[in-house]
Amino acid sequence: MNNKVYEGLQKIFCKRFNIELESLNTIKLDNNLLGKEWCLEPRDLLYLFFDIENEFGIKIPEDVIEDGRFSSISNIADIISDIIANRVA
Repeated sequence: MNNKVYEGLQKIFCKRFNIELESLNTIKLDNNLLGKEWCLEPRDLLYLFFDIENEFGIKIPEDVIEDGRFSSISNIADIISDIIANRVA
């Protein structure tokens, strides 16, 4: 995971959900945010979506929501990294 992306996600999760990503193992980062380990609500993903767009200055495409990729921290970090890489390229 890109350090800038991780730091941005850490900031968002700490502020919005009072969750420190640093204390989590990598397996939990792959788990579904709506699952029993995270216990986030669908509305939390909506807040997360807009927090990410604001924090990183990006626009997340609808297709990543439709195909279910916006579901875990690892997937979300990959999405952000891809968007940033394509913007720079």
